[in-house]
Amino acid sequence: VVVLHVSTAGLARLEAALWTGFEHTPAGEAVRLADGPYVGSEFYAARDTYDGFNTCNTWTATMLRNAGLPVAPGGVLFSGQVMEQARGLARQQADQPAPASAGHG
Repeated sequence: VVVLHVSTAGLARLEAALWTGFEHTPAGEAVRLADGPYVGSEFYAARDTYDGFNTCNTWTATMLRNAGLPVAPGGVLFSGQVMEQARGLARQQADQPAPASAGHG
């Protein structure tokens, strides 16, 4: 687990990027596909495609970037690559006082 500080504006950008990533019904609701593997979890249809060069780890790095964090999604394929960036960023943030508008994410 890595705790990263995100500004209020960054959180709003992240939420917008997440919502935009879903397929939507004509009524504007996210398209639910099925129950997920954990109690209360669900799968939803996404607008983006998944392939060997656009993995869940690439997506995670992109979402962190959308939140305003200095994460580079280019070339990220494996979890270790995004976690290495997140851990480095967490160390940098720990050495600096958090901005007054920062939250945790």
